[in-house]
Amino acid sequence: MPDRQSSENMRVEEIRHLVEEKLASDPERLEHTRNVVLTAIELCRYHAIDKDKVVTAALLHDVTKLDSEQTTDALVQDKFGKQAMTDYPSPIRHALTAMIFAEEVCGITDQGILMAIKNHASGRPKMDDVEKVVYISDYIEPGRKHVSEALRSLARLDLDRAVCVITDLEIEYLVSLGLKASKLMLALREECKNKYKDVNQCLKNSEK
Repeated sequence: MPDRQSSENMRVEEIRHLVEEKLASDPERLEHTRNVVLTAIELCRYHAIDKDKVVTAALLHDVTKLDSEQTTDALVQDKFGKQAMTDYPSPIRHALTAMIFAEEVCGITDQGILMAIKNHASGRPKMDDVEKVVYISDYIEPGRKHVSEALRSLARLDLDRAVCVITDLEIEYLVSLGLKASKLMLALREECKNKYKDVNQCLKNSEK
């Protein structure tokens, strides 16, 4: 009879195979997912966080990214109701369907994993460490060429400050495109403002 650790490792490998099948038609998306997993593992080492939940969430965070907008919207509305269509703008609705995939296809019931998948593109106030690591890793993975090394260094030092800097940068980017941030991301920014007087100073301090 295999020990518990062997079973867990096999489970992760099964999930990895499912993800590779789902994203096979888009090598760049698959490479992004692999980079997010590796970045998340690195952050777990720096912050002494158990990597098991993080790796599972990182593997699955974009698993439904290639689904059609029609399929995604229908599933979100069916499972979460009409309000979710307002609360989650179209570019991040895949986070909700990825969570459904994790539950219904992979049989995942752990709320820590499911919340990290659900909130990887929006963040939320009061995130736990698993959520923070996946949220950050999705933004700073090495394929994101626009990300500064200062921000990557900050993430290794302080998850909370990295979350706040990323949230500010994301909202600035969305505004530049004429898009609105989700309610959750705006609420997260308010949490950051209450925690740090100057979020941008967090990044400047990491460059010293």
